Amino acid sequence: MRSALLAIAVIGCGGGSSEVDEYKRKSMETEARVQLNKLSKLARVVHTEKGAYPIGSTGLTPNKPCCQYADKRCPPSADAWNTDVWAAFDFVVDEPHRFQYSYESKDGQTFTATAVGDVACAGTPKTFTITGKTGPAGAEVDISQIR
Repeated sequence: MRSALLAIAVIGCGGGSSEVDEYKRKSMETEARVQLNKLSKLARVVHTEKGAYPIGSTGLTPNKPCCQYADKRCPPSADAWNTDVWAAFDFVVDEPHRFQYSYESKDGQTFTATAVGDVACAGTPKTFTITGKTGPAGAEVDISQIR
């Protein structure tokens, strides 16, 4: 019990702040992992139903970095997600978020989707990526880059 109180006191006094900052950063980056994982599942469904991934490119959605908003988060906006590609996935981020998302497929057989965000708004955005391809068994989505 005494060591737990000491740890709280050290953190409360500013000691260990880099560990706390790292924990907060990783916690905020969870959004990108969750949304890209959701998109990977939707991609498999679309590929199974249509035999291909949607062809097209979204660019970053929303088009303005989240750090440029007053509360450092992108506000929900149905209009931002109103494109043929996002509609094909039925994908929308409908709550305040810290990442912009993009998707691109030129041939319907492969795709790349990304989440780009600077959770600390320190000028160092981080990119998470998933890729998909049509393989012998159908849709194959690699989510290893979002871990």
